Amino acid sequence: MYMNPLECPVVDFENYMVLAIVLGKSFNCVEIRVASIEESADRVSVTSDPKTHQTGWIDRKQPKDDGSVYPYGSFIVPRSPKPLIVMEDVQGMIGGEPIWKERARLSPLF
Repeated sequence: MYMNPLECPVVDFENYMVLAIVLGKSFNCVEIRVASIEESADRVSVTSDPKTHQTGWIDRKQPKDDGSVYPYGSFIVPRSPKPLIVMEDVQGMIGGEPIWKERARLSPLF
């Protein structure tokens, strides 16, 4: 992928679109990954996998830093006239099999 001098990716919007995933206020999340992008006859499915970690006890009564984060990610996906379904792994156990939950269903953009 070509990066311009400002380190921003240059996107070919004729063939691709940009998907932003924003989780909102969360705890112990270090990143959002895309596990897969699959196109079927009637839709494009994107599975996202928030990577989390465990920490010790946090005193939530402390006003300065409650340990919260606002994880987000932007991803370049193939452009398609089909609906886009975003699924998230909500399993929650380290090493467990994924449990996919639909988080968004976006209508075709064109």
